[in-house]
Amino acid sequence: MSVLEIHQAVLLHRREWRESSALLEMFSATHGRIGVVARGWRKRAGWAASLQPFQLLSLSWSGRGELQNLRAVESSDQQWLLQGRRLYCGLYMNELLYKLLPRQHPEPAMFECYLRCLAQLASQTPEAVTLRIFEKHLLLALGVALPLSADDAQIDPAAYYRFVPGQGLELTATVASNSTDCISGDALLALQNEQFTAPGQLAACRRLLRLALLTELDGKPLHSYNLLQ
Repeated sequence: MSVLEIHQAVLLHRREWRESSALLEMFSATHGRIGVVARGWRKRAGWAASLQPFQLLSLSWSGRGELQNLRAVESSDQQWLLQGRRLYCGLYMNELLYKLLPRQHPEPAMFECYLRCLAQLASQTPEAVTLRIFEKHLLLALGVALPLSADDAQIDPAAYYRFVPGQGLELTATVASNSTDCISGDALLALQNEQFTAPGQLAACRRLLRLALLTELDGKPLHSYNLLQ
């Protein structure tokens, strides 16, 4: 008999399926986003209590194809209690992950970033800072050139850059007063360094990151974003 591998994972989304099963979207350190079927999950000892968001789980699954069958689940001591607006922030991160990450594509760096952001939401770190950092790393995991990489030309803090869907950022000479697709070099450097010190930097990064994420979502609704508003 083969021994089932144990994987660390966090639940992103769960929905009822058929009479007694559930379809789970998990985010794991080893397999990225993965679809798992939990058959008869409410009758399994400890499964209902464990299969909740914002806690690190140890899972075993088996199967071939896109959907796996859950074999065992165990909770860990690592969990994040999110309340109020911070709960909505966590749901927003989860929804972005399960709607944008491809299945069974390992993203260990993104997984570690996600755990750090959950810890920040459970602490006193400003929510806006946590979300901008999370959004930036998610876009990088998706291959979006934002912010400019170290291989690109040095960012001029006094210049402005325009986001071009499918291409990334480019230097621009003109910026409209109501522009939502442009960002100053100063704000871009703050995003790159993840250190927001000047007024307006977070707001500018929020506008740009939202535009980039909407491009990646390609019309998919984002329900948790409405909760944050």
